[in-house]
Amino acid sequence: RQGLQRFIELPFGRRVIEEKFDLLATLSDRETLRRHPQGSLAEAYLQFVESENLSADGLVEASESESDSYDNAWLQRYGLRLRDQHDLWHTTTGYGRDELGELCLLAFTYAQTRNRGIGFIVLVGMLKMRKALGNGVFKAVRDGFRDGRRAAWLPGQNWEALLQRPLADVRAELNIGKPQTYQLIRQQAVAV
Repeated sequence: RQGLQRFIELPFGRRVIEEKFDLLATLSDRETLRRHPQGSLAEAYLQFVESENLSADGLVEASESESDSYDNAWLQRYGLRLRDQHDLWHTTTGYGRDELGELCLLAFTYAQTRNRGIGFIVLVGMLKMRKALGNGVFKAVRDGFRDGRRAAWLPGQNWEALLQRPLADVRAELNIGKPQTYQLIRQQAVAV
């Protein structure tokens, strides 16, 4: 509810809610996404979802019952838009879909949304993953949280417009750096 309030205080956010923008439809239209310039966020997003064999609709399937839990239409639209941004956040932050990448992205997401459920998942995930990957997990997750705090507020972004722009420019504008600790741990895991 606090996120929705912050969102509708933005002129773009209010338009999204009132005019029922559909980010899922935008992300599902791969032919249109393919027509975006080389180096764009759209191109990087397509590379990410296609390399991982994902679709925007897959997020819908994974959260089918979620949309029934909202008690008003505006909150539902906001919640669904957040859900639909998930793979865009993977693309812009550089966190992969491996367990550590998902955990770091959840830490980033917690910093952005302050959703306590997500925070709890991050805590439990860190403790479990530490056994497999060691204490570097704590640093990677802490960095994800820190980076989420430093970044622009991603739920309020006009992703439809950002898709057209160079990924490097989007990252700079949103103050998103490279996830160095995460990448180092991934490189070490691959080398073993």
